[in-house]
Amino acid sequence: MLDYLINLCTEPDKSWSFVSIPFAVVFVLFFILYIFIRQSSKTMMLCYTVAFSLFFAYKANGALMLLLPATVVVSYYLTRHMSERDGRERTWWMWLTVVIDLLPLVYYKYTNFLLQTFNEILSSNFAPLSIILPVGISFYTFQAISYTVDVYKDRFTTEVSLLEYFFYLTFFPLLIAGPITRAETLIPQIKHRYHIDDRMVYTGLWLIMSGLVKKALIADYIAQYNNWIFDDPTAYSGFECLMGSLGYTLQIYCDFSGYSDISIGIASLL
Repeated sequence: MLDYLINLCTEPDKSWSFVSIPFAVVFVLFFILYIFIRQSSKTMMLCYTVAFSLFFAYKANGALMLLLPATVVVSYYLTRHMSERDGRERTWWMWLTVVIDLLPLVYYKYTNFLLQTFNEILSSNFAPLSIILPVGISFYTFQAISYTVDVYKDRFTTEVSLLEYFFYLTFFPLLIAGPITRAETLIPQIKHRYHIDDRMVYTGLWLIMSGLVKKALIADYIAQYNNWIFDDPTAYSGFECLMGSLGYTLQIYCDFSGYSDISIGIASLL
């Protein structure tokens, strides 16, 4: 059992998702220790949660997870520098921060699309690059940009430490599917301790269970039939193709809604 846990936690190719048994096992262990750490020190709680979030990112991305802490540090200090400026200089620093935050996303998500576009327009022959899109990069990129813009427009003026910003940008329940959370909503919850009552626990567990039903039972089950139809639509009748299209709509809804319910449910427990 111990060897299984060690291999599970150290091999990046064994990736996790919220509906996987490995994640459930490790999260239960994380949560048991989290209960005791949370009662002792806010700083220790933040460090513990950030460490687990980075570990979760590592399991999803391998070495590419290094982009996440790099984005946190660069975005934090550029935004802090911007907040100390006024007028045009403040605007210039805001745009510089946004552009720098966007560069990794543009490279990993749009490089091959741009190469293909150039090939079509210029009749060139640029070979596509072997690029793997890091999981969660869209979320933490736009989460960082939203914080920068809020600070720029003075919507959020609270002093934020680097550790708190790490928590804000790496919080693992939001990392895969979001949603993007405004700084004025999440950061005050990070700064101040609050009591988790029975209602929040029951609500969190209910959301997790409903999310698992949507994702694992409905979305994944319907996906099997949708794949059969989309793989060879000419082999099916018009009605069956219509049902496949409607099924795909339901699959996408339950997939995203299920992930959102699970992430909100996990966050409610923390």
